[in-house]
Amino acid sequence: MPETQLSIQARWGRLSRGVCRESPQWAIRCSTTRSKQISECTPYITDITSRVIAQGLPDGVCLNVNFPAKVKIEGMKVVRAARSRWTEEYQEYLDPHGKPFFWLTGRLLNEEPESTDTDLYWLDRNYATVVPAYADRNATPEIIPVSNILGI
Repeated sequence: MPETQLSIQARWGRLSRGVCRESPQWAIRCSTTRSKQISECTPYITDITSRVIAQGLPDGVCLNVNFPAKVKIEGMKVVRAARSRWTEEYQEYLDPHGKPFFWLTGRLLNEEPESTDTDLYWLDRNYATVVPAYADRNATPEIIPVSNILGI
């Protein structure tokens, strides 16, 4: 569903704004609406939440937490985000007035499926994943090299 990609972007915006306000931030995604599967996530959510509230997070860091869908969770790993991309496929729909519109859909392609230190590797193996991330996504060390490339 395209909702996944859009929700990640929306969550990231909210997370980074919160971190800029010096408030601990974490986003949690449980890929289900079934109460039995949500209850499988609950102990992990409770543990993460209580620990972050009690101990805080390093300055400028937020957490992206994901749970595998439709399975018993085997455990939790703190890892990096996998290099991945969404395929660009479009689905045509009709709005309530009968006018066509297109929705970006597709599949998430893991560009490093054998890397054991990534979220997608462990999600595929039924583990919850925690990815610490910095809210500041500026490539500050690259300002001079990019300025040189652009002749500025």
